[in-house]
Amino acid sequence: MKLHIAADPAFSNRSLNPYNSLLYEHLQALGVKVQEGLWSPQTLHAKVFHCHWPESFLHRPTALRCLASGLKLCAQVLLCRLLRIHIVWTMHNLQPHEQRRPRMSRWFYRLFPKACAGLVFLSEITRDTALAEAPQLAALPSCVIPHGHYRPVYPEPLRRDHARAQMDLAATEYLLLYFGMIRPYKNVPTLIRQFVAAALPNTRLLVAGRVIDNPTLLEEINDAARDAPQVTLQLEHVPDARLSALLAASDLVVLPYREIANSGSAILALSLNRPVLAPARGSLKELAALIPGNWLRLYEGDLSVDTLQKAIAIPAQADSKADLKALDWPDIAQRTLTFYRSLLEHSRG
Repeated sequence: MKLHIAADPAFSNRSLNPYNSLLYEHLQALGVKVQEGLWSPQTLHAKVFHCHWPESFLHRPTALRCLASGLKLCAQVLLCRLLRIHIVWTMHNLQPHEQRRPRMSRWFYRLFPKACAGLVFLSEITRDTALAEAPQLAALPSCVIPHGHYRPVYPEPLRRDHARAQMDLAATEYLLLYFGMIRPYKNVPTLIRQFVAAALPNTRLLVAGRVIDNPTLLEEINDAARDAPQVTLQLEHVPDARLSALLAASDLVVLPYREIANSGSAILALSLNRPVLAPARGSLKELAALIPGNWLRLYEGDLSVDTLQKAIAIPAQADSKADLKALDWPDIAQRTLTFYRSLLEHSRG
């Protein structure tokens, strides 16, 4: 019989993050029936509810909206209990990046795992960290399945020289790129200050992304870049087509995060064949081990002038292609399906 699962989200967030839709499209290719969310008559046939970011209700801007979203999550758990649906939780983040409601957050991380049949982690280090911080999780079956690449949803990137011609960038200038939503833990002001202090010849830094609900951070970024003509700020949402062109035009992506569990931005840059400079934290060491060559360049400690100088001294990877076989979706989907089946077999036993 075909396995029927519900997922939240499954396909609805494709424009924001194609990770989910790529996973479930490849599961469908293996014969799995996938529905969006639980609120459907078809839920009566579901055996697994695979949830991603269930903690997102903690980020709602008002207490009322937080409460409403929290109650919806409780209703999902109760429905799964009633219908004997196994809850699988992919733990993308071990804790919220910004603790708006620390007391409620502690309750969530204490109680929600008790409703789960199994956990999926994107790296061994995140599983080890989670089990160290919350030993009660060790009682749950878990597996490690890496985050897949984004090549199926992005066109073949432009050649570097073609991308630069479109953007009026000099062919000889070395371009460092930061991209993505900007939050305090992503450490963008430090990147700008260290870049300016490095005074790298014939080198430009482009920061492309929107500052998320933080006027103080926005002011700090603008102050850091003031009187620095070699720094370009594009502090707005970057559509996919433009982001693809920016990545193609860049020589090195810099992600100077102070803390990181998993990085979709690093995987996106690698998917479009751009080398990445990032801290040796979270899952990035494991990711570097999966990808042959010098595509993921990790540094210890905090980002510094010396780190930047050494990074740009490495010969460019112009117009070569990163080997991302370890992040191929057919294998990731098969491993996910194997985990579902193991949970169902365990429950029958």
